[in-house]
Amino acid sequence: MGDELLLEVHDALAIIVDAPETWGRWPGAPRRIPPMRRFLLQRFPYAIAYQVHPDLTTVLAIVYGRRRPLYWVGRAR
Repeated sequence: MGDELLLEVHDALAIIVDAPETWGRWPGAPRRIPPMRRFLLQRFPYAIAYQVHPDLTTVLAIVYGRRRPLYWVGRAR
C-alpha cells in the first residue's frame, strides 16, 4: 500500500509540474500569503499543497485529509 501511495504522489507531482495553474486555490487559506493550490489524490485521502511562482513551483506539504485543517500553513511564504 505504501508503494502505491508513493507512486500516486510521484505521478501527481509530474502532473502539477506540467500544468501548475490548473488546480484551484486551497479553500480557507489565509490571503496574507501567496496563493496556495491543492491537488487531490484519487485513491488516497491526501492532497498536495503547493504554490506557483514565476520561476518555480514549491510543494508545501502532502496533507492527510483527515487531520486538522491547515496545520501546515506556516510553511507558506
